[in-house]
Amino acid sequence: MKVNIITQPLFCNYGGILQNYALQETLRRLGHEVLTVNVPVREITSYPDWKSYAHAVINLIKKIRNEYDYPFINPHTFSRKERELCFPQREFVDKHIAKKDRSVPFTPRLCDELQADAWIVGSDQVWRPWCSPNIVNYFFDFILNPEIIKVSYAASFGTDQWEISLDETPRVRELAKKFNAISVREKSGVNLCKEYLEVDAVHVLDPTMLLTARDYLSLTDEKDAPEGNYIATYILDTDRIKYKTVKQESRDKNLPIVKAGQMHRDRFDSVESWLSTLAHADRVITDSFHGTVFSIIFNRPVRILTNNTRGNSRLDSLISTLDIKPDDSGYYISTPAVKDRINALKSHSLGFLEDALQQI
Repeated sequence: MKVNIITQPLFCNYGGILQNYALQETLRRLGHEVLTVNVPVREITSYPDWKSYAHAVINLIKKIRNEYDYPFINPHTFSRKERELCFPQREFVDKHIAKKDRSVPFTPRLCDELQADAWIVGSDQVWRPWCSPNIVNYFFDFILNPEIIKVSYAASFGTDQWEISLDETPRVRELAKKFNAISVREKSGVNLCKEYLEVDAVHVLDPTMLLTARDYLSLTDEKDAPEGNYIATYILDTDRIKYKTVKQESRDKNLPIVKAGQMHRDRFDSVESWLSTLAHADRVITDSFHGTVFSIIFNRPVRILTNNTRGNSRLDSLISTLDIKPDDSGYYISTPAVKDRINALKSHSLGFLEDALQQI
């Protein structure tokens, strides 16, 4: 059958790109024809230019204070320049993901144009208002035909707090009740669905965990892997404490630091390079949900730093769901018991997808 996906923009977010790749690939293996409806990043009005300017200024201050060692980009050109540097990610998307770019707000005309038997919203923070402009679109307000199957797979609120406005809550509640099946990525999402949407939700794995390390390494090449032994870092929101933690760990372990997703003056690292850097590291330090996920997939010891800027509920849910424990030095390691737990959750998650789409 034909299945359309709506998700976060496929821009320079490594985890965001790979979760969509993984969901498409999983659906293809289940025998479906899949298409992602992508919102071009230039149209994400919830992230205005002044925020890009402020972000660049903050990074300059951090660089002066020796907390930030990426190349600095002039604030006046930050937003435009950042998009220009993302061409390696765009190349991955163009090669591996079937998509069509369409503007928000989505309207019923989109259903007529991109006809499908089922629509899936997910994964990533698709139900977080500041990530998804016109939030009602991500609850399928534009689908009027009741015969079209509507599913959420691992949809995330991004936090354990309800952030959808009081004005919009009644509308999204009404729309959620029309879904054929709802699943969420975090345990807290199950409670949010029950309390605010008055619907039952199933807790499932992020789609990246439905594929294997071998699946991802098949996308890479030996040239993508850094040489020698090293600590890989993937830090989304650097600060003085994180910066010092990484430097101290490098000294203690006598290993150099290699940044996954390095921003150079002429480009970002490719998705393939990002994967390979994490896969071949001696250990990983990250404050990222997907940085943690791929460390676990690649069976790398991972030290997880808190990320108060983006919220810790995603990481807390992942750790508790997998029942993964840190060792004496603070690194989480995938034991055989953790791998068995992942396999059981993978079977459960795939079962949810198959059952949801068999309703047609």
